[in-house]
Amino acid sequence: MLFELHIKDFILIEDVKIGFEQGFNTITGETGAGKSMILGAIDLVSGEQANKDSVRIGADKTLISASFYTNDKVNLYLNEMGIACDDDIVILSREVQAKGKSISRINGQVVTLNHLKEITKNLIQIHGQNDNQTLLIREEQLNLLDKFGGTENIRTRQQIQHLFNEIRTLLKKNHMIVKGKLTFYHFKLRKLITPN
Repeated sequence: MLFELHIKDFILIEDVKIGFEQGFNTITGETGAGKSMILGAIDLVSGEQANKDSVRIGADKTLISASFYTNDKVNLYLNEMGIACDDDIVILSREVQAKGKSISRINGQVVTLNHLKEITKNLIQIHGQNDNQTLLIREEQLNLLDKFGGTENIRTRQQIQHLFNEIRTLLKKNHMIVKGKLTFYHFKLRKLITPN
């Protein structure tokens, strides 16, 4: 869960820190209030492509930092990548220079955009006006149920998937054996029935 967003020299924003509360958060306001800039900053720190137009006029660089309460899946990923992690908090940051160069970090360590994307898909969900349409996609329905069920549910699903794959492999082998025997008996039967 995102609990703090720090935006510095991004488009029209000079320097702002925004705190978020536990649970559901919304960003509302009149047209031109800056909602899109805040969401753009979150997108940028989540691994979206950056360009030099993101840098506020007169500034050398944009800096966006997002602090999240982490989870087991994120910590496992960080450990696999060799990135030092705290069991409770992960800090993602993105620096975009006026010349166009971009640097991404997780807990202060330089990473690729793909790493940011991989981490943030397990930390935050941003929904717009028509995002409810994803609820009609079968795979997304299963993903939502798995997330709701938690880590234990995901482990159980993986175990069931593994068993299902083993059963399917055994059935294929059995089918091949039966098919082979049927072909053999069919050949013998034809030999008995058909005169030389």
